[in-house]
Amino acid sequence: MTTGDAGMVGPDVLLRHFNPSRERLWAKIAGLHQTLRTLATPPSPLVGLCGDNLERAKACIQRRWGHAHLAWRFLHRVDEDLLLLLPDDQIQGRAVDVKAAFDLNIAEPAMRAHWLGTATDPGPLATAVEQLQRTSGGGVSNLPQRHILREVLGIVDNHVDKGFWVLSMNVFTTLWSAILLGGLMLLFGVLAQRGTIPALASLGTAPGASLLPIVLLGAAGAYLSNLLTKKDFVFVEGGPFTRFLLHPLLVKPVISAFAAVFVYLLAQSRILFAIVSQAANGGASAPESSATGGLILTAPAEALGYLYAIVAIVSGFAADKLLGDMIGSVIRRLEQTAEKTKSGAEPASGAAGAQGSVTT
Repeated sequence: MTTGDAGMVGPDVLLRHFNPSRERLWAKIAGLHQTLRTLATPPSPLVGLCGDNLERAKACIQRRWGHAHLAWRFLHRVDEDLLLLLPDDQIQGRAVDVKAAFDLNIAEPAMRAHWLGTATDPGPLATAVEQLQRTSGGGVSNLPQRHILREVLGIVDNHVDKGFWVLSMNVFTTLWSAILLGGLMLLFGVLAQRGTIPALASLGTAPGASLLPIVLLGAAGAYLSNLLTKKDFVFVEGGPFTRFLLHPLLVKPVISAFAAVFVYLLAQSRILFAIVSQAANGGASAPESSATGGLILTAPAEALGYLYAIVAIVSGFAADKLLGDMIGSVIRRLEQTAEKTKSGAEPASGAAGAQGSVTT
C-alpha cells in the first residue's frame, strides 16, 4: 500500500478491529483512490467528483455504527464515473466485466432484450462492448460507448445494492423477532413465577384469568413465524421504512394474539371444536362429546392446560391463514343454527293455527 493509500484509509483504521465486510469496504476505498491517482493529468472535473464520493464513503464507515449500504452506493458511483476516465487500454477489460455482470444479475427479459439484443440484432450494450474492443491507444475515446457502459453498470449496481439492502433488512427483522420472542418468554416465566398469571397446567380452568397468558402465547407464535418464514418481509427502498418494519414486529403479533384469544373463546364456547379432558377409557366423556358437533381435542386432565397453550401458539403462528377460515366457519355454523331454529318453529306455529281454527 502506498503512502497515499495509507493516508486515504488512515493509520488509525489499521489499528481497529473490523468485521470482514467493513475491511472489504476500506480495501475498496483504497483501490479506487489508487486508480484515481494513476489517471492522466491534467485531471478532469469528474476526478474531483470521484474523490468527493470516496470521502463520503469513508465518512459513512468511520463511526462504530456506520452506514455500509450508503458507503457502497458512493463507491459504486465512483466505479461508474471511472468508465468515462479510464484510458482505452483499460476500458476494454472493464467493458467485458460490465457485460458479464449484467448477464449474471439482470434476469428481466425486457431489460435483457433491450440492452443485449439478439445474435442478429445486437443491443446497445453488445454493440458498445464490440466497438470498445476495437479501440487502440492510450487516450480516452469512444465517449458515447462509455456512457452506455456507465448506464448499464448503474443498472447492475442498483440491482445489487437493492438486493443486499432487502437481505439486510430481512435479517434485521429476524434478529429483532428473536429478541422479542426471548423477551416474551422471559416475561411469561417471571409473571408465572410471581403468580400474576396462572401456570400453563391450569390454562382453561379459569377462563378470565387465562386470557393474558393466551395473549402472550399468541404473540410469541407470531415472532416464531417470523423466524421460520421462508418468504422475504416486504420492504420498499426509499419508502416509509418504519411502517414496513412495524408490520412484522407489532401489527402481526397483535393479530396473532387476537387469533389465539379467538380460538380460545371458540374452544370454551364449543361452537366449532372443544378441548376436553380424557376419560378413563381413553376418549371424551359422553356429556362432553355430545356438547359439540365439531372437532374434539382430548388430553389427560393434568395436561389439559398444556394443550390450550399449544393451541394458542399454533393459532398465533398461523393467524393469517387460520383467522379468516375460523371466522367463516363460525358464520356458517351460526347460519345453520338459525335455519334449524326457524324450521323447527314453523310446524309448531302451523299446529297452533290449525287448533285455533278447529276450536273456532
